[in-house]
Amino acid sequence: MKNRKNTGVNIVTQKLPFKILFENAQILDAQTNCFGSVLVCNGIIENIFKPCETIDARIPDCEIVDLKGRALMPAMVDLHCHFRDPGYEYKEDIPSGLKAAVKGGYSYVAAMANTNPVADSIEAVNRNNQVAEAQGLCEFNQIAALGIGLNDEEIVDTRQLRTCTKLFSNDGNSIFSDEFMRRALLKSKKEDFIIAVHCQPETQLIQRDLRLLKEIGGNLHICHVSTKESIKLIRDAKQNGLKFTCEVTPHHLFSYGIDYKVNPPIGAKEDRNALIEAVRDKTIDILATDHAPHSKEDKEKGSPGISNIETAFSMYIKTFKEHGIPLTRFCEMSSYMPAKLMGLRERIISKRANANLIIAELDNLYKIDRNKFISKSNNTPFDGHEVCGRVLRTYLKGVCKYDSGQAL
Repeated sequence: MKNRKNTGVNIVTQKLPFKILFENAQILDAQTNCFGSVLVCNGIIENIFKPCETIDARIPDCEIVDLKGRALMPAMVDLHCHFRDPGYEYKEDIPSGLKAAVKGGYSYVAAMANTNPVADSIEAVNRNNQVAEAQGLCEFNQIAALGIGLNDEEIVDTRQLRTCTKLFSNDGNSIFSDEFMRRALLKSKKEDFIIAVHCQPETQLIQRDLRLLKEIGGNLHICHVSTKESIKLIRDAKQNGLKFTCEVTPHHLFSYGIDYKVNPPIGAKEDRNALIEAVRDKTIDILATDHAPHSKEDKEKGSPGISNIETAFSMYIKTFKEHGIPLTRFCEMSSYMPAKLMGLRERIISKRANANLIIAELDNLYKIDRNKFISKSNNTPFDGHEVCGRVLRTYLKGVCKYDSGQAL
């Protein structure tokens, strides 16, 4: 195995066949929370051992990783981030965004289309997918714009773009045209793609989208819900049998009443409480970062967004623990459900599953330090805030892509 250090991220070339035994692990996913050991062979989980089971001669020619009780979890899936490439590479580009993602514990990310030029053509989407693939770090999907130029007038060539992405979004821009949204929902049903909507004003547009969805059907995903009124609309619609999904960000779950510009704004305490309860009762389906890197100068000019793909895990873990929400639910929302939505292989720790895994400490407290970010941008209001849990390593198909350097 050859490692090349690069701002905290390992680029690894692994000769086949190779085996890794993760032993003495807390095995934690959407369905399981137990202790044992996991054997990976050539990037696939080959076997799972209970603590009482004898492992044959510790498996010859096998790398042994002793977790000493630390957590072995599915690597996360982020369906909402901004990598600013092309056009705004001074804030972030695909290579730097992927490095930040694997540091944060992600093995799959989907980047929004509000680049320059906009990712509204198959050439633009394929270009970014190819740039990401060449990095060899993390699975990546470029989301396509739903409307040409991120406008709600002419729908992109969804049939052609569907060959390289399942997600379409004008994120950053709201869809105000009812007729455009109606046509888009009809196409999403016919061509089997997902529309991820940015709703501002939030409650008003969520109400409109749910009405249209009930009327004509389609595949709807509501981005970054943030208010108690939105949660009520979503909960009522789901209880009445309407099928759709929605997401919440780390910053809306972690905090309230902070005067820091994001879209949608960070709400009041009662909004945060409603979001946390909606996580608990499964009204909200997915955790998504909305990682939005900006330069210091752009933030000072009022650009909305937080650079948080490196800290999301710790912000989530602290929030879930403080409110008594099981960490199996965290795994369900951060890996299992987003993977299912995208039609990816199940993100659970089971035989024959891809070994997309993280090793994490779940109990240690530390303070966010923006100076340690490897993203090009470190715009965050949470510098110095105490969080809980830390990703130590990230594996993609059994190959270590990030190593914190902390001894295991």
